[in-house]
Amino acid sequence: MSETPTPEKPLDFVRVALVSEVPVGTMKLFKIDRHQVALANIKGEFYAFNNICLHRAGPLVEGRLLGNKVTCSWHAWVYEVPTGKVIFPRDEKRCLDTYQVKIEDDAIWIARPKGKQRPSPTVQPEAVL
Repeated sequence: MSETPTPEKPLDFVRVALVSEVPVGTMKLFKIDRHQVALANIKGEFYAFNNICLHRAGPLVEGRLLGNKVTCSWHAWVYEVPTGKVIFPRDEKRCLDTYQVKIEDDAIWIARPKGKQRPSPTVQPEAVL
């Protein structure tokens, strides 16, 4: 579920990297507060999503990014990165949390996640913010 700004509750963004630090076709992990947030560069567009696989909490940044889909390296669950939708196995009831991304002066900013993060294995993020 994506964060949606409202006039009463504007989003709080966190600077995570420079555009040049996340090449096309790659993903990086950032820890924002208690949340593991994956950032993917798909054809020059940046997408942020919860790094924790919905199946068994595998780290998605250790998986394979192909086109706009990421495959979990633990049990091959597949997600559509821009929407967080579960592609395999088909599951229309669940999806990864996604977070708004903005670019300002070559810097990448991610909307600060809200709520609780699922338990996850120990994965070293690029940065703790």
